[in-house]
Amino acid sequence: MVDYEEQFRVTMAVADTVTRLRGAIDRLQEVDEQVDSLMAWAEKVGSSADGAAAQAGAFVTKMEALQRRLTSYRTDEGPSGVRTIAGLDRQYGSLLGSLNSGGGYGAGSTEGPPTAGALQRKRDLDAQWGALSGSLADLLVEDLAALNVEVERLGGPVIEVIR
Repeated sequence: MVDYEEQFRVTMAVADTVTRLRGAIDRLQEVDEQVDSLMAWAEKVGSSADGAAAQAGAFVTKMEALQRRLTSYRTDEGPSGVRTIAGLDRQYGSLLGSLNSGGGYGAGSTEGPPTAGALQRKRDLDAQWGALSGSLADLLVEDLAALNVEVERLGGPVIEVIR
């Protein structure tokens, strides 16, 4: 019974992280769409919004770097069949699948406790998520606030994080 409780506990912890990760990816997508509108506004306004456009460009660079780490995406580089870069979303999904799939007790699936390898993988992914979620918070709080101050000063469309 203890084996099943441990498996359930670990599986639920990974599932919770996957939910938070998906929420973060969704927030970034919402912000990305608003930044596109902001850039269109800056282009329409012209040189008076050059500072805001440059600041928005730097914001986008940071945001895209985070999105690449969090989200799986396809690339044209590498051999055929190996052209998807596994972001943290896919890596956690793979871990969750291994915790919930067949393979019997020895594989640490639904028939027994998580394996030492699965627990280590969870720790490794949790460390990555911790660092990335800190960077995400900095981006969506500090960097976004600074960008919004400049945009608001110019009378432009501020970016709101809804979730």
